[in-house]
Amino acid sequence: MKKSNSYKATVVLGISFFGLLLSYPFKDSFTGGFFTSLCSAAMVGGIADWFGVTALFRKPLGISFRTEIIPRNREKIFNEMANMVQNEFLTKERLKSKVEEYDIADLLIRYLKEHGGKQDMKEVLDKVVQNLLDEIHPQEMGVFIEKLIKDGVEKAQVSPIVVKVIAWSIEHGYDDLIIDFTCKELIRIIKRKEVHDELTMFIKRVRSEYEKHSVVRTLTDKILLDWFLSLSPANIAQLLQDKGCNLLEDKHVLRKEIRIYIENWLKKLKEDKNTQDKIEKLKVEIVKKISIHEQLAQVIKTYKEVAATHSEGVFYLIKDINQEVNNLITRFEDNVERRNQLNSKVQQKVIQWIDKEHGYIGKMVNESLNHFTNAMLIEFIESKVGNDLQMIRINGSIVGGLVGAFIFVITFWFV
Repeated sequence: MKKSNSYKATVVLGISFFGLLLSYPFKDSFTGGFFTSLCSAAMVGGIADWFGVTALFRKPLGISFRTEIIPRNREKIFNEMANMVQNEFLTKERLKSKVEEYDIADLLIRYLKEHGGKQDMKEVLDKVVQNLLDEIHPQEMGVFIEKLIKDGVEKAQVSPIVVKVIAWSIEHGYDDLIIDFTCKELIRIIKRKEVHDELTMFIKRVRSEYEKHSVVRTLTDKILLDWFLSLSPANIAQLLQDKGCNLLEDKHVLRKEIRIYIENWLKKLKEDKNTQDKIEKLKVEIVKKISIHEQLAQVIKTYKEVAATHSEGVFYLIKDINQEVNNLITRFEDNVERRNQLNSKVQQKVIQWIDKEHGYIGKMVNESLNHFTNAMLIEFIESKVGNDLQMIRINGSIVGGLVGAFIFVITFWFV
């Protein structure tokens, strides 16, 4: 098909030439003159158009004047093509409107669910975490994480956090749960035999200090406490335990007192700068005493060992990772607000990039076109429109012949 019209044009030109040779001897007659004019005009038109078509790409007959039009003007052509692509086809407004039409979140979800994105995520995470574990030195990382935690805690203001946590707990009724739990634990502790023994020893020491080798005090203690009241150190200890338990079991009174104390302390913490400074100072002192780098190092070492001994890699340590990824995708898919936020942010970034880098489209087109040599450019254009260009030769012969015949008729009858 590429040579089809070229072949036809050559055939038409050949017919015109032989037609001229055959009719020229009879040019003085009407018929001979008619065909002579027709064929000569067709041949001239065909040759002229052959010259014009060839001159677009090469030097016909070796003539260099005004020929090789496309190779000579390749830079202008490329610049115009780049300008057309950048400023007519891919304008800023058109690109922006296309970006705004895309649902980026939907594309992301379909990639994750339908095109292997979930598995890609798992493999990337596996490689990243595995590489991190391979490069990590447990002791160094333990020290680093401990320092990171301490620095973060020291810089953070604890007082506002404490106020918010306590206020939220009171608002949602968690203070009652905490008080009930604390009371039960304290009752359990108070009833223990060890507490009873400690209280007994303490009371004995107090009585011993009180008596101090005084016969009168000793007799008083024995007669009054031991004989009449039957309050031996063991009995007094038991009474104290019972009293403490009864006090803790009276939840309504205790809860009211504790709540009042908490509210007063909370108000003081909100307004009193000295109390806030004390909390922050206590925080710093506690943080300085904390040493967890050894425990962190051991945890990291364990993770490395487990990951190294299982074919599933680090994901052996994470149960149901596929289900978690599915849940994450589902939550994102159902959360319209987050999807809109993602679309808005991505579109905004892309539009900013278009505003900043739009001129690069023309440069990119120009750079791509400049890879074509003259021979490649000619071959490319001829492969796309060469067959159509050959129609110019055919049309030139036909139109030239018709015009030649028309002129002969006019001149023959009217001149």
